[in-house]
Amino acid sequence: MMQRTVLPTAVAEGYITRYSLDMLDKIFSITVETLRAGVAAQYEIAFLGLTRFALTDNAHASWERLELTEVTIDHGPESSNDEEWEVRLNFWDVAELDIHCRTILVDGVALL
Repeated sequence: MMQRTVLPTAVAEGYITRYSLDMLDKIFSITVETLRAGVAAQYEIAFLGLTRFALTDNAHASWERLELTEVTIDHGPESSNDEEWEVRLNFWDVAELDIHCRTILVDGVALL
């Protein structure tokens, strides 16, 4: 079980090796691989019940890899008017994905 305060640090500067957007079921899922002090880790993160999914990209070229530079959790469900998670994923410090969703799962367990 992962706490919301741990997630941004755990996945920062990791690489997204898999991503999937299911527009019918409103699910965005990613696999993030990290390497810290010689220790590799992998996280499966799913954003369920998407209500907002917006990419702002200031890069003018394609990327070979997707670095997840930073994760910011702006609001949890308890402090949001819509009872949603409000999260921003930053890629290479030049693009940002703004996500609003009902639930976040990390390795199959709800984020607290």
